Amino acid sequence: MSITWRDLKIGDRIQMIEWPPELDKETLHGDTIGFYEWAIESGSQLTVVNIDEWGIPWGKIIRTLDGIETTESIGLNHSGYVVSAP
Repeated sequence: MSITWRDLKIGDRIQMIEWPPELDKETLHGDTIGFYEWAIESGSQLTVVNIDEWGIPWGKIIRTLDGIETTESIGLNHSGYVVSAP
């Protein structure tokens, strides 16, 4: 399904499929770059859990890093993903 980030709603599940062209790796924190690269390579799905006061949807995922379960969340005001069918 092809929609823009402004159409995302709480509960939507998204899968990163390519580097978001709106994001410049030169200006991002290394952890953020690593997260996007992992999300694209792994095909993991994030769940939209919040839409903040600026209308930006936030995706969340729980993943294991070095044997430790970690909750990650990231603003999704870009492209490079698809919305999974419910």
